Amino acid sequence: MDWIPILAYITGTVSQDLQFHNEYLAAENWILRAQRTGRVLL
Repeated sequence: MDWIPILAYITGTVSQDLQFHNEYLAAENWILRAQRTGRVLL
């Protein structure tokens, strides 16, 4: 069994999944920042 193409496929899939997740979080962050008003008190 040739493991290099399998490893490349798995790595590409994980990378693409992380990219989609990162884009989702960036969009969610943008929406939440637009909803807040004033300063956030900690």
